[in-house]
Amino acid sequence: MAEGREHIDRNSRRNLSVASRTHVGLRRQENQDYYVVRGNLLGGTLLVVADGMGGHKGGKEASQIAADTFVNVLERSEEISESALGKGMIAANSAVVERAEEDPLLAGMGTTLVAVFLQGESGQLINLGDSRAYRYRAGRLEQITRDHAVVAEMVARGELTPEEGANHPRRNVLSQAIGMKELPRPDYFPLTCELGDILLLCSDGLSGMVEDQDIEKILGTTWSLEAKGDSLIEAALDGGGRDNVTLILAEITEKNVGEEASGPPTNPGSRGESSGEEEKKKGFGAGGLILIGALAIGGTLWGSYQVGWIGGGTVRPDTLSQFGLDTNLLDSTWLEIDTTILQPTPGDGDAVGSQNSKFKSENSEGAISVGE
Repeated sequence: MAEGREHIDRNSRRNLSVASRTHVGLRRQENQDYYVVRGNLLGGTLLVVADGMGGHKGGKEASQIAADTFVNVLERSEEISESALGKGMIAANSAVVERAEEDPLLAGMGTTLVAVFLQGESGQLINLGDSRAYRYRAGRLEQITRDHAVVAEMVARGELTPEEGANHPRRNVLSQAIGMKELPRPDYFPLTCELGDILLLCSDGLSGMVEDQDIEKILGTTWSLEAKGDSLIEAALDGGGRDNVTLILAEITEKNVGEEASGPPTNPGSRGESSGEEEKKKGFGAGGLILIGALAIGGTLWGSYQVGWIGGGTVRPDTLSQFGLDTNLLDSTWLEIDTTILQPTPGDGDAVGSQNSKFKSENSEGAISVGE
Protein backbone atom coordinates (compact mmCIF):
# COMPACT_ATOMS: atom_id res chain seq x y z
CA MET A 1 0.00 0.00 0.00
CA ALA A 2 1.46 3.34 -1.02
CA GLU A 3 1.74 6.12 1.48
CA GLY A 4 -0.09 9.41 1.46
CA ARG A 5 1.43 12.60 2.81
CA GLU A 6 0.19 15.27 5.19
CA HIS A 7 1.28 18.80 4.33
CA ILE A 8 1.12 21.11 7.33
CA ASP A 9 0.75 24.86 6.78
CA ARG A 10 2.09 26.76 9.78
CA ASN A 11 -0.01 29.83 8.97
CA SER A 12 -3.31 28.02 8.46
CA ARG A 13 -5.85 26.28 10.64
CA ARG A 14 -5.93 23.44 8.12
CA ASN A 15 -3.71 20.61 6.98
CA LEU A 16 -3.61 19.10 3.52
CA SER A 17 -3.52 15.32 3.18
CA VAL A 18 -2.40 14.11 -0.24
CA ALA A 19 -2.56 10.69 -1.88
CA SER A 20 -1.43 10.18 -5.48
CA ARG A 21 -1.94 7.07 -7.55
CA THR A 22 -1.31 5.73 -11.04
CA HIS A 23 -1.71 2.57 -13.06
CA VAL A 24 -0.63 1.84 -16.60
CA GLY A 25 -4.04 0.37 -17.37
CA LEU A 26 -4.86 -2.88 -19.12
CA ARG A 27 -4.16 -1.94 -22.75
CA ARG A 28 -0.99 0.15 -22.69
CA GLN A 29 2.66 -0.77 -23.10
CA GLU A 30 3.94 2.20 -21.11
CA ASN A 31 2.88 5.09 -18.92
CA GLN A 32 3.11 8.49 -20.52
CA ASP A 33 1.36 10.62 -17.93
CA TYR A 34 3.46 12.61 -15.52
CA TYR A 35 2.51 14.09 -12.18
CA VAL A 36 4.16 16.15 -9.48
CA VAL A 37 3.35 16.81 -5.83
CA ARG A 38 5.43 19.82 -4.74
CA GLY A 39 5.17 20.77 -1.07
CA ASN A 40 6.52 23.80 0.80
CA LEU A 41 6.24 26.06 -2.23
CA LEU A 42 5.75 29.62 -0.99
CA GLY A 43 3.76 28.27 1.93
CA GLY A 44 1.53 26.02 -0.12
CA THR A 45 1.38 22.79 -2.09
CA LEU A 46 1.39 22.43 -5.87
CA LEU A 47 -0.26 19.42 -7.54
CA VAL A 48 0.16 18.71 -11.26
CA VAL A 49 -1.14 16.00 -13.60
CA ALA A 50 -0.17 15.82 -17.29
CA ASP A 51 -1.36 13.28 -19.87
CA GLY A 52 1.07 13.00 -22.76
CA MET A 53 0.14 12.43 -26.40
CA GLY A 54 2.09 11.94 -29.57
CA GLY A 55 3.34 8.51 -30.48
CA HIS A 56 5.38 5.92 -28.65
CA LYS A 57 8.13 8.34 -27.61
CA GLY A 58 6.61 11.79 -27.80
CA GLY A 59 3.88 11.54 -25.18
CA LYS A 60 6.26 10.56 -22.42
CA GLU A 61 8.63 13.42 -23.21
CA ALA A 62 5.87 15.98 -23.66
CA SER A 63 4.21 15.35 -20.31
CA GLN A 64 7.48 15.37 -18.39
CA ILE A 65 8.87 18.45 -20.12
CA ALA A 66 5.62 20.36 -19.64
CA ALA A 67 5.13 19.50 -15.98
CA ASP A 68 8.76 20.09 -15.03
CA THR A 69 8.87 23.41 -16.89
CA PHE A 70 5.60 24.52 -15.30
CA VAL A 71 6.85 23.66 -11.80
CA ASN A 72 10.22 25.32 -12.40
CA VAL A 73 8.57 28.59 -13.43
CA LEU A 74 6.48 28.64 -10.25
CA GLU A 75 9.50 27.79 -8.11
CA ARG A 76 11.15 30.97 -9.42
CA SER A 77 8.07 33.12 -8.86
CA GLU A 78 7.79 35.58 -5.99
CA GLU A 79 4.15 34.61 -5.50
CA ILE A 80 1.67 32.15 -6.93
CA SER A 81 -0.97 34.09 -8.84
CA GLU A 82 -3.10 33.79 -11.95
CA SER A 83 -0.32 35.54 -13.85
CA ALA A 84 2.37 33.18 -12.54
CA LEU A 85 0.30 30.10 -13.36
CA GLY A 86 -0.36 31.46 -16.85
CA LYS A 87 3.34 32.12 -17.40
CA GLY A 88 4.03 28.55 -16.34
CA MET A 89 1.61 27.26 -18.97
CA ILE A 90 3.12 29.44 -21.69
CA ALA A 91 6.64 28.33 -20.78
CA ALA A 92 5.57 24.69 -20.73
CA ASN A 93 4.01 25.05 -24.17
CA SER A 94 7.12 26.72 -25.58
CA ALA A 95 9.38 24.02 -24.14
CA VAL A 96 7.33 21.21 -25.69
CA VAL A 97 7.10 22.94 -29.09
CA GLU A 98 10.84 23.63 -29.14
CA ARG A 99 11.70 20.03 -28.24
CA ALA A 100 9.40 18.69 -30.95
CA GLU A 101 11.08 20.93 -33.51
CA GLU A 102 14.49 19.56 -32.52
CA ASP A 103 13.60 15.91 -33.15
CA PRO A 104 11.47 14.78 -36.11
CA LEU A 105 10.48 11.66 -34.15
CA LEU A 106 8.73 13.91 -31.64
CA ALA A 107 6.75 15.91 -34.19
CA GLY A 108 3.16 16.37 -33.09
CA MET A 109 3.70 15.52 -29.45
CA GLY A 110 1.61 17.29 -26.85
CA THR A 111 0.12 16.95 -23.41
CA THR A 112 -2.71 18.05 -21.19
CA LEU A 113 -1.92 19.75 -17.90
CA VAL A 114 -4.07 20.44 -14.86
CA ALA A 115 -2.59 21.98 -11.73
CA VAL A 116 -3.78 23.39 -8.43
CA PHE A 117 -1.91 25.42 -5.84
CA LEU A 118 -3.39 25.05 -2.36
CA GLN A 119 -2.58 27.35 0.52
CA GLY A 120 -4.62 27.37 3.70
CA GLU A 121 -8.30 27.86 2.89
CA SER A 122 -7.74 28.99 -0.70
CA GLY A 123 -6.64 27.47 -3.97
CA GLN A 124 -5.83 28.39 -7.56
CA LEU A 125 -6.52 26.01 -10.41
CA ILE A 126 -5.45 26.07 -14.05
CA ASN A 127 -5.96 23.58 -16.86
CA LEU A 128 -5.39 22.94 -20.54
CA GLY A 129 -6.75 19.86 -22.29
CA ASP A 130 -9.09 17.22 -20.90
CA SER A 131 -7.38 16.20 -17.67
CA ARG A 132 -9.86 17.18 -14.98
CA ALA A 133 -10.18 18.69 -11.54
CA TYR A 134 -13.12 17.79 -9.31
CA ARG A 135 -14.18 18.95 -5.86
CA TYR A 136 -16.05 16.70 -3.45
CA ARG A 137 -17.91 18.70 -0.80
CA ALA A 138 -20.72 17.72 1.56
CA GLY A 139 -21.59 14.58 -0.33
CA ARG A 140 -21.58 16.14 -3.81
CA LEU A 141 -19.01 15.84 -6.59
CA GLU A 142 -18.49 18.86 -8.85
CA GLN A 143 -16.38 18.99 -12.00
CA ILE A 144 -14.52 22.30 -11.80
CA THR A 145 -12.61 22.26 -15.07
CA ARG A 146 -14.04 22.28 -18.58
CA ASP A 147 -12.64 19.80 -21.09
CA HIS A 148 -10.83 21.48 -23.97
CA ALA A 149 -12.18 18.92 -26.42
CA VAL A 150 -14.12 19.50 -29.62
CA VAL A 151 -17.08 17.31 -28.69
CA ALA A 152 -17.22 18.46 -25.06
CA GLU A 153 -17.45 22.05 -26.29
CA MET A 154 -20.24 21.09 -28.70
CA VAL A 155 -22.14 19.54 -25.80
CA ALA A 156 -21.57 22.67 -23.70
CA ARG A 157 -23.00 24.82 -26.52
CA GLY A 158 -26.06 22.58 -26.76
CA GLU A 159 -25.17 21.29 -30.22
CA LEU A 160 -25.01 17.71 -28.95
CA THR A 161 -26.64 15.93 -26.05
CA PRO A 162 -24.33 14.34 -23.46
CA GLU A 163 -25.37 10.92 -24.77
CA GLU A 164 -24.49 11.90 -28.35
CA GLY A 165 -21.18 13.31 -27.19
CA ALA A 166 -20.27 10.14 -25.31
CA ASN A 167 -20.46 8.13 -28.54
CA HIS A 168 -19.17 10.74 -30.98
CA PRO A 169 -16.24 9.56 -33.18
CA ARG A 170 -14.29 12.78 -32.43
CA ARG A 171 -14.84 12.75 -28.68
CA ASN A 172 -11.09 12.44 -28.02
CA VAL A 173 -10.04 15.30 -30.31
CA LEU A 174 -8.68 18.16 -28.21
CA SER A 175 -9.31 21.79 -29.06
CA GLN A 176 -6.44 22.93 -26.84
CA ALA A 177 -3.37 21.27 -25.37
CA ILE A 178 0.26 22.02 -24.61
CA GLY A 179 2.31 21.51 -27.76
CA MET A 180 0.25 23.63 -30.14
CA LYS A 181 2.11 26.51 -31.75
CA GLU A 182 -0.74 28.87 -30.98
CA LEU A 183 -0.50 30.64 -27.63
CA PRO A 184 -2.36 28.51 -25.07
CA ARG A 185 -5.55 29.87 -23.51
CA PRO A 186 -5.88 27.93 -20.26
CA ASP A 187 -8.81 28.23 -17.88
CA TYR A 188 -8.16 29.64 -14.41
CA PHE A 189 -10.34 29.06 -11.35
CA PRO A 190 -9.88 30.64 -7.90
CA LEU A 191 -11.01 28.24 -5.17
CA THR A 192 -12.22 28.49 -1.60
CA CYS A 193 -11.43 25.39 0.43
CA GLU A 194 -13.55 24.16 3.33
CA LEU A 195 -12.84 21.58 5.99
CA GLY A 196 -13.55 18.13 4.56
CA ASP A 197 -13.20 19.15 0.90
CA ILE A 198 -11.47 16.62 -1.33
CA LEU A 199 -9.90 17.83 -4.57
CA LEU A 200 -9.29 15.29 -7.31
CA LEU A 201 -6.95 15.85 -10.26
CA CYS A 202 -7.00 13.06 -12.83
CA SER A 203 -6.21 12.03 -16.36
CA ASP A 204 -9.05 10.86 -18.57
CA GLY A 205 -8.03 7.30 -17.84
CA LEU A 206 -10.16 7.77 -14.73
CA SER A 207 -12.87 10.17 -15.90
CA GLY A 208 -13.33 8.27 -19.16
CA MET A 209 -13.70 4.89 -17.45
CA VAL A 210 -15.67 5.76 -14.30
CA GLU A 211 -18.95 7.69 -14.15
CA ASP A 212 -18.99 10.80 -11.98
CA GLN A 213 -21.67 9.28 -9.76
CA ASP A 214 -19.38 6.33 -9.02
CA ILE A 215 -16.45 8.62 -8.25
CA GLU A 216 -18.77 10.49 -5.89
CA LYS A 217 -19.74 7.27 -4.10
CA ILE A 218 -16.12 6.29 -3.56
CA LEU A 219 -15.11 9.71 -2.24
CA GLY A 220 -18.13 9.63 0.07
CA THR A 221 -16.99 6.51 1.89
CA THR A 222 -15.35 6.61 5.32
CA TRP A 223 -12.22 4.96 3.93
CA SER A 224 -8.81 6.57 4.21
CA LEU A 225 -7.67 8.86 1.41
CA GLU A 226 -5.23 6.17 0.30
CA ALA A 227 -7.99 3.54 0.16
CA LYS A 228 -10.17 5.90 -1.87
CA GLY A 229 -7.34 6.34 -4.36
CA ASP A 230 -6.93 2.60 -4.62
CA SER A 231 -10.65 2.10 -5.16
CA LEU A 232 -10.73 4.72 -7.93
CA ILE A 233 -7.90 2.95 -9.73
CA GLU A 234 -9.70 -0.38 -9.38
CA ALA A 235 -12.91 1.17 -10.71
CA ALA A 236 -11.08 2.47 -13.79
CA LEU A 237 -9.63 -0.98 -14.45
CA ASP A 238 -13.02 -2.61 -13.91
CA GLY A 239 -14.42 -0.14 -16.43
CA GLY A 240 -12.06 -1.44 -19.09
CA GLY A 241 -8.69 0.08 -18.22
CA ARG A 242 -8.25 1.21 -21.82
CA ASP A 243 -6.00 4.10 -20.84
CA ASN A 244 -3.39 4.92 -18.24
CA VAL A 245 -4.92 6.14 -15.00
CA THR A 246 -3.44 8.88 -12.84
CA LEU A 247 -4.97 10.76 -9.95
CA ILE A 248 -4.08 13.00 -7.04
CA LEU A 249 -6.42 13.37 -4.06
CA ALA A 250 -6.01 16.29 -1.65
CA GLU A 251 -8.18 16.54 1.46
CA ILE A 252 -8.52 19.58 3.71
CA THR A 253 -8.18 18.32 7.28
CA GLU A 254 -8.15 19.85 10.75
CA LYS A 255 -4.81 20.83 12.24
CA ASN A 256 -4.16 19.36 15.67
CA VAL A 257 -3.62 21.81 18.52
CA GLY A 258 0.05 22.75 18.80
CA GLU A 259 0.95 21.09 15.51
CA GLU A 260 3.95 22.62 13.74
CA ALA A 261 4.90 22.61 10.11
CA SER A 262 6.79 19.57 8.90
CA GLY A 263 9.77 19.42 6.58
CA PRO A 264 9.31 19.02 2.84
CA PRO A 265 6.87 16.25 2.03
CA THR A 266 7.83 13.41 -0.21
CA ASN A 267 7.29 14.25 -3.86
CA PRO A 268 7.76 10.85 -5.48
CA GLY A 269 8.46 10.58 -9.19
CA SER A 270 8.25 7.47 -11.31
CA ARG A 271 7.10 5.94 -14.55
CA GLY A 272 5.06 2.80 -15.04
CA GLU A 273 4.89 0.17 -17.74
CA SER A 274 2.39 -2.49 -18.65
CA SER A 275 1.56 -4.68 -21.60
CA GLY A 276 -1.17 -3.98 -24.12
CA GLU A 277 -1.73 -3.17 -27.77
CA GLU A 278 -4.77 -0.93 -28.07
CA GLU A 279 -4.05 2.80 -28.02
CA LYS A 280 -6.50 5.66 -27.62
CA LYS A 281 -6.02 8.43 -30.15
CA LYS A 282 -6.34 12.08 -29.36
CA GLY A 283 -5.89 15.00 -31.66
CA PHE A 284 -5.70 18.74 -31.90
CA GLY A 285 -8.90 19.87 -33.59
CA ALA A 286 -7.54 22.84 -35.50
CA GLY A 287 -4.53 21.12 -37.02
CA GLY A 288 -6.16 17.74 -37.47
CA LEU A 289 -3.04 16.20 -35.94
CA ILE A 290 -3.59 12.73 -34.49
CA LEU A 291 -1.89 12.17 -31.16
CA ILE A 292 -1.57 9.04 -29.03
CA GLY A 293 -2.62 9.28 -25.36
CA ALA A 294 -0.43 7.70 -22.66
CA LEU A 295 1.20 8.15 -19.17
CA ALA A 296 4.51 9.19 -17.43
CA ILE A 297 4.25 10.10 -13.77
CA GLY A 298 6.08 12.38 -11.34
CA GLY A 299 4.38 11.43 -8.10
CA THR A 300 3.27 8.62 -5.84
CA LEU A 301 2.18 5.48 -7.66
CA TRP A 302 -0.65 3.47 -6.14
CA GLY A 303 -1.19 -0.22 -6.71
CA SER A 304 2.08 -0.52 -8.63
CA TYR A 305 4.94 1.54 -7.26
CA GLN A 306 6.15 4.91 -6.10
CA VAL A 307 9.58 6.36 -5.68
CA GLY A 308 10.86 9.82 -5.00
CA TRP A 309 13.55 11.89 -3.44
CA ILE A 310 13.48 15.48 -2.28
CA GLY A 311 16.49 17.67 -2.82
CA GLY A 312 15.70 21.31 -2.28
CA GLY A 313 12.04 20.41 -2.50
CA THR A 314 12.16 19.13 -6.08
CA VAL A 315 11.78 15.55 -7.26
CA ARG A 316 12.46 14.07 -10.67
CA PRO A 317 11.69 10.53 -11.86
CA ASP A 318 15.30 9.72 -12.71
CA THR A 319 16.64 10.77 -9.30
CA LEU A 320 16.97 7.13 -8.32
CA SER A 321 17.96 4.82 -11.14
CA GLN A 322 15.94 1.61 -11.11
CA PHE A 323 15.87 1.60 -7.31
CA GLY A 324 19.68 1.43 -7.19
CA LEU A 325 19.51 3.40 -3.95
CA ASP A 326 22.61 5.48 -3.34
CA THR A 327 23.31 5.17 0.36
CA ASN A 328 25.06 8.53 0.24
CA LEU A 329 21.60 10.05 -0.09
CA LEU A 330 20.50 8.47 3.16
CA ASP A 331 21.47 9.28 6.73
CA SER A 332 21.08 7.64 10.11
CA THR A 333 17.43 8.63 10.38
CA TRP A 334 16.40 6.48 7.44
CA LEU A 335 14.45 3.29 7.98
CA GLU A 336 14.62 0.58 5.35
CA ILE A 337 12.05 -2.19 5.14
CA ASP A 338 12.58 -5.33 3.05
CA THR A 339 11.29 -4.96 -0.49
CA THR A 340 9.66 -7.22 -3.02
CA ILE A 341 10.47 -6.22 -6.57
CA LEU A 342 7.67 -6.81 -9.07
CA GLN A 343 9.31 -5.51 -12.26
CA PRO A 344 13.05 -6.19 -12.06
CA THR A 345 13.84 -5.19 -15.65
CA PRO A 346 12.40 -1.76 -16.42
CA GLY A 347 13.20 -0.08 -19.67
CA ASP A 348 14.51 3.36 -20.50
CA GLY A 349 15.60 4.06 -16.94
CA ASP A 350 12.12 3.62 -15.52
CA ALA A 351 11.81 2.90 -11.83
CA VAL A 352 11.28 -0.66 -10.71
CA GLY A 353 7.86 -1.49 -9.30
CA SER A 354 7.70 -2.67 -5.71
CA GLN A 355 4.61 -3.89 -3.92
CA ASN A 356 5.76 -4.63 -0.39
CA SER A 357 8.34 -2.01 0.34
CA LYS A 358 8.74 1.32 2.02
CA PHE A 359 11.58 3.71 2.66
CA LYS A 360 10.81 6.58 4.97
CA SER A 361 12.55 9.20 7.05
CA GLU A 362 11.79 11.98 9.48
CA ASN A 363 14.71 13.90 8.02
CA SER A 364 13.50 17.41 7.18
CA GLU A 365 16.15 17.74 4.47
CA GLY A 366 14.67 15.04 2.29
CA ALA A 367 12.55 11.95 2.10
CA ILE A 368 12.16 8.93 -0.07
CA SER A 369 9.27 6.51 -0.16
CA VAL A 370 8.52 3.40 -2.12
CA GLY A 371 4.88 2.39 -1.90
CA GLU A 372 3.95 -1.13 -0.96
